[in-house]
Amino acid sequence: MEPLKESDLKPDKDAPAPPRVRFGEVGYLGLRATAKRVLEEANVKLRFPYWLREVEEMRKDPSVAVAIQLYRMMIGRVKWRVEPPVGATDKQKERAKAVQSMMDDMEHSWSSFINEVTTMIEYGFCINEKVYKRRTKETSKYNDNLVGWKKLPIRSQSTVRGWKFAPDGRGVEGVYQSLFNLTNMGVLADDNPSLVSMGVSGSVIEIPRNKFLLFNCDTRNGNPEGHAPLKSSWLSYQYKKAVQEQEFSGLTRELGGIPVASIPARYMSPDASPEEKAIYDYYMAVVRNIHHNQQSGLVMPSETDPDSKQPLFKFELLKSQGSKAYDTSAIIARYDTQILISMFADLLQLGNNSMGSFALASSKSNLIAMAIEYRLKEIRDVLNFDLIPQTFRLNGWDDKDYPTFEFGDLDEVDIGEFASAIQRLSATNSIEKDRAFYNLTRTKVGLQAYPEDDPVHDEFLAAEATSRSGDSFNTPSGGLEGTRKSLSGDDKSVSNLEND
Repeated sequence: MEPLKESDLKPDKDAPAPPRVRFGEVGYLGLRATAKRVLEEANVKLRFPYWLREVEEMRKDPSVAVAIQLYRMMIGRVKWRVEPPVGATDKQKERAKAVQSMMDDMEHSWSSFINEVTTMIEYGFCINEKVYKRRTKETSKYNDNLVGWKKLPIRSQSTVRGWKFAPDGRGVEGVYQSLFNLTNMGVLADDNPSLVSMGVSGSVIEIPRNKFLLFNCDTRNGNPEGHAPLKSSWLSYQYKKAVQEQEFSGLTRELGGIPVASIPARYMSPDASPEEKAIYDYYMAVVRNIHHNQQSGLVMPSETDPDSKQPLFKFELLKSQGSKAYDTSAIIARYDTQILISMFADLLQLGNNSMGSFALASSKSNLIAMAIEYRLKEIRDVLNFDLIPQTFRLNGWDDKDYPTFEFGDLDEVDIGEFASAIQRLSATNSIEKDRAFYNLTRTKVGLQAYPEDDPVHDEFLAAEATSRSGDSFNTPSGGLEGTRKSLSGDDKSVSNLEND
């Protein structure tokens, strides 16, 4: 963005006096919260911390697990870089390079940090503490004495016990982390002097807002917990689980049968003697134990009725004689589809049934790419509006235009399509051939990029382009005539029909 001309922004001489308007905030976000907890969800099971238990159960489901893994793999493969601001000075470029160097100067890799951030897909938010260091030869690859990043560790969602909201309710001032569930409680005891010095009380740590990065999905009304995409599939998962349980129960009954014991009616009468009631209770226990596979068999009396000559005691396994009223496989498959659709991951089902085509696969791929790009933008915005400004302030840099984190392409570009696009842009003089242009070309073909300030090596480039693929844009018909009507003998574009 070009600098503003201050002379054109001064008030006009004949303009009326500006109206009296309160500059400060008057309204509220409307976030429903109480006692350090957010109450936005109507269903208690979808509220934090109860949502933790649902996540642990849901991500064991194959459909849920593969959808989450798809997001994690595609976000994890994206490469990140730091770009200086538009029209940057030499000083701004150098500071952008310093920020870039901090990405590879931590105790963990940048990709592992991004992988932890993707847990916001399941929980709706992710907290990563900002731990800084002074870059010296003892602590860093560099010895420039800058303040860099030592690490950006996650603070597990299972340890979050609430939020510290501002007194006016318009923001978050911190988060409370519980230490009760940690295994090394000897180190984290309440009387530990190091914890007391950090403000730890009752095995709960208060982390101030300026000490952590808060990533969240689809935040609304300033909700620090965001809205987990996984919640959209919760209802379908519950129905699927119920059907699976009924299917399993029915299958065990079909395979083993329902145990049925027949005994004389007097044993079941309210007026039965204690001995007869004991026999009734015995056979009830036998039926129950065999149904639950806790008893392999039983001994039956051989006594028969004197009149009917039929056994007085009888035991059998009843089996179903008919067919199932519902196709449970189709029902479960329907809920699997709903789960994947809610996560924009139904692309994974293509090829598993008779439906699907190349065009459909392409459109589905575009949808999942848009969904993942949306999540990448949420991650990028937190880094650009939180991590970079604070890093600049800690280093004493008073820049108003900061460098920005940018992420690369989700998919590998087809080299043939890329080469064709470069040829057309070059032939029509539609792009400047500077170092950035040639670096992009080099990286796409698998070569290492040169430094941004490295001049273009003209001696390695062709002295004169022989392709006339751009001539058609200068024809009176606006390019409809092509170039094949007038080709020179040494024109190397003669066999490239895409040049028209």
